[in-house]
Amino acid sequence: MWVDGKGFNKAAASLASARPQPEPDLASALTKSISSRIQRIEDTLSYILKNDGKERTSKDAIREMQFLHDFGDRNPEGGYNLKDPAMRRLLKENTRLMATEWKPKIAVPPFSRWKERAQHLQRSKCGAHALQTFDSVGRDITYLEKVVSAACAALDAHIDYLIDLNKEGRVH
Repeated sequence: MWVDGKGFNKAAASLASARPQPEPDLASALTKSISSRIQRIEDTLSYILKNDGKERTSKDAIREMQFLHDFGDRNPEGGYNLKDPAMRRLLKENTRLMATEWKPKIAVPPFSRWKERAQHLQRSKCGAHALQTFDSVGRDITYLEKVVSAACAALDAHIDYLIDLNKEGRVH
């Protein structure tokens, strides 16, 4: 049975009225969440740039952190046992692959683009659209968030190591 235009509109209106309405501040809450994640990544990156002793731009730091993160993902559990010839070959092969075939997932700092998308989310009137945009931006943020967080943890561990050496009287 075919539904004419009026019947279709009536059915759609009936279904729409039965659907719960999103929270009125949904877009604001989602924007606040995304914005705080972006700010946390920026703050962590600034901390790394300030404290790791290397002079470089955010772009260069992000590229290096991605390389180290992605190279680490290729490592076997427990690291490389360099006494084992097979492990030495694996390390050499992984190093060669990373040097020749690796490309960064994020080539330029994406913060301004993410902030623009968060502002677009803020202006969203439709709850479904707001959730979709939130999910999309969140997926984009997750990789760099993980990379920067891991780099910060490694820097903190190195700083702790240097502090322990200093306490023991062994200067690095």
